[in-house]
Amino acid sequence: MAPARRTQEGAVLERNFSLLGPDEESGPEILTRESGSEYQLYASGRRYCQAMVFTLDLKKRQDLFSLAYYILNPRLDALFVEVFMNETSMPPIVLAIAPPKVAKELAKDNADIVKFARKIEINRERCPSWPADKLAVYAEHSSVFYELMPEPLLEQVFNRATWDTVGRYFKYLHFTSEAHLNGSREAAPADKDAAKKAAEPPRNVLKFALALPPQDRMEDLGRLMNMMMTFIDVVGTFKLSPEQQKRADRVRQEYEESKWKEAEKQRMEAIQEKKAQRKAEEKERVKNMSAEAYQKWEERQQRIQTKRAIKARTKKL
Repeated sequence: MAPARRTQEGAVLERNFSLLGPDEESGPEILTRESGSEYQLYASGRRYCQAMVFTLDLKKRQDLFSLAYYILNPRLDALFVEVFMNETSMPPIVLAIAPPKVAKELAKDNADIVKFARKIEINRERCPSWPADKLAVYAEHSSVFYELMPEPLLEQVFNRATWDTVGRYFKYLHFTSEAHLNGSREAAPADKDAAKKAAEPPRNVLKFALALPPQDRMEDLGRLMNMMMTFIDVVGTFKLSPEQQKRADRVRQEYEESKWKEAEKQRMEAIQEKKAQRKAEEKERVKNMSAEAYQKWEERQQRIQTKRAIKARTKKL
């Protein structure tokens, strides 16, 4: 439980949220244990967002096999965070920042990045200290990155000078107004109204993935926690220009139309496949008929064809 408490370094959560834990009756124990090495913390009561869910993925320390595995494959404890933004507090945007290898995986595995984003090159004149060899950026257009990346974060987290200290614990961030295309961890409902909405997949989500620093570097986690709070405010107040909004709406409309056409195509293919299957089954059944049964079947087919011909002539008249 001690590593889990590190998420509150500097009382960042207490300063930013009015409720920590799944409900007001949860008492001092605000963490819920999901498995032997996974814990969750739910926070709500903050502007621009409905909730913030922290998932601590700790190294398995319960058995010797896991400990031996980590000797050969060292890793730090991980912290995954999802911020569920209010519907009116996030315009249509997609942005992902991660080390190049991780960024490629995100771009491959998330439909919103595939459909709406592209890899962009950061202008050195605008961001001279940006660690371009350490981080790749995917966005709908470059202006989304520049407008969502405030100068304080460039100085404190995303620059060459701090990369070997704070930046080394940053895994990725993924902001999307189209999270329903990817699937996402649902926020724990805080009340009945929220529970009713829980069945609806979330759309506006900010995702962060961090590695937990060792005990003597906890101040770095505090800076990364503050980074997340800053991004909530930046995204919550961000507005697209009329031209950007028009483009975003057009791209999403085109995507919905293409998705409908693809679904319609698959439906028609399924219908044709069923027809072909029934025709093949009918052919096999006729093949095995006796002479008398075949004659009756043929007479019935002739009556059907006659009715169809009469119906077709009636429509023409």
